[in-house]
Amino acid sequence: LCQQNNADIFGFQEVRFDFKKRAHLGPNQAQHLATLIPQYQFVFQPAMSYPEDVFSRVEEGVAIFSRHPIVSHSYILLSRELSDQGDTHQRICLHAEIETPQLQKVVTGST
Repeated sequence: LCQQNNADIFGFQEVRFDFKKRAHLGPNQAQHLATLIPQYQFVFQPAMSYPEDVFSRVEEGVAIFSRHPIVSHSYILLSRELSDQGDTHQRICLHAEIETPQLQKVVTGST
């Protein structure tokens, strides 16, 4: 789908990094995606970390992939409704500045 759309920038949600997983997707989904679209570079930022045991954890977050150089990136925590006991997931906004030949710097985000 990424290659069919030929977009310069993609944002992905619910990207996982599983320190124990040995499946075909590997422990790092962002790195796995990068092998499928090697002409893109990426940044990944976890929003949540789930300890599984004393030696492992799973992280879940967002990633931005770009065909052009990512010159900087940062993130901010988004607010949660603390009175809602069902709202247990921390959300973030991942920000990236991307240097493009046409528009110079482009600012983008993924939540």
